[in-house]
Amino acid sequence: MAYVPDMFKVTMEQLNERLIVAGDEVKWMDLLMIDYVYHHQDPNYDNGLSFLDRLYKKLSEFHPNWEPLHELKDSIYDSIDYTNVIKNILRKPDDVLYYGV
Repeated sequence: MAYVPDMFKVTMEQLNERLIVAGDEVKWMDLLMIDYVYHHQDPNYDNGLSFLDRLYKKLSEFHPNWEPLHELKDSIYDSIDYTNVIKNILRKPDDVLYYGV
């Protein structure tokens, strides 16, 4: 099962065009597209769940109240919308900026 919706499955060219338009206003959805472009062929991509691993690795120390990663993944397995989970994790602009482009 692929968790990343088709609208976020862009090409490198589409991503570059979007980032030019976004300028300094990079949003959670841009990071999801970036992750797809650079990691969707990784052997451990796990249909997009590896993005959660990368987010947790970089941001969880700043959010001690986040639920454990395995519970978050379980909620996605149980049909909670993947994009809402990513959006929630990256809801603070500072987290988007810290995670980086």
